[in-house]
Amino acid sequence: MIDFISGAGQAYEMILMAYENGDLADVRGFIDEEIYTAFADSIETRRDQGISIDAEFIGLREVAIDEATYDDANSEVEITLKIVGELS
Repeated sequence: MIDFISGAGQAYEMILMAYENGDLADVRGFIDEEIYTAFADSIETRRDQGISIDAEFIGLREVAIDEATYDDANSEVEITLKIVGELS
């Protein structure tokens, strides 16, 4: 479980910084279609408006399991994480 939580924190950083930098190519496989579309639209709007973001990822303050449910019908677990990061 510790590896899962650590990996989720790393994925969060990668996705967040890809969004901030305006290039989702490297994280495309980590986000679902709805989130990808929202991020891509937002990035395009920023570009159209001439807005650029210069952000640095400082670190994670917290990564913790917020909720977990098990579905007997398909033997799947759904986990919701709380991730708090810091940007500069």
